[in-house]
Amino acid sequence: MNVLIKDCHGITLEEYLQKNALVPLGSLDKYAQEANDAKAARENLESEIQKLDQAKIAEAAKIIHDSTGKLENFALQTIQPWQRPNLGDHHAQKAIQNFSPAEMEALKRHYKEAYGQDADGTRAQGLRAVQVGKCCHRQTSR
Repeated sequence: MNVLIKDCHGITLEEYLQKNALVPLGSLDKYAQEANDAKAARENLESEIQKLDQAKIAEAAKIIHDSTGKLENFALQTIQPWQRPNLGDHHAQKAIQNFSPAEMEALKRHYKEAYGQDADGTRAQGLRAVQVGKCCHRQTSR
C-alpha cells in the first residue's frame, strides 16, 4: 500500500500521516504488529477456553448465582464491617479463587448463557464480593 501511495503522491502513507497528524504517531508497522499480537492473544485465549472442564465452570457459576443474590448481599451489607467474613472466605470467592483468565472468561460466558444475566451487569454488587482483591470484606493478614 505504501508503494502505491508513494507512486501516486510522492510520499508514503506513513510519511503523510506523520506530517499531517495533530498528535505524534508511531510507525504503522508497529501498530500492525500490536494488532496482530492482540489478535493472536485473543485466539490463544479462545483455544484455552475450549479446553476447559465445563463441569467445573458450571459448578462455579451455580455457586456464584446461589451466593450473590439480593438477599445474600443484603445480609452482607447490613452487618458491621468488622463482622464481615475475611477476604476469601465468601463462597463465591472460594469458587473462583485459583481461576485463570481463560476460566474467568468461560465463567462469564457460561453465567450469561445459564442465568440470562451478565456476570458484570445485573449481579455486579454480588460479583464485587467475588472478585478477590476488589472485595468489600475486611482484609486480614494471614
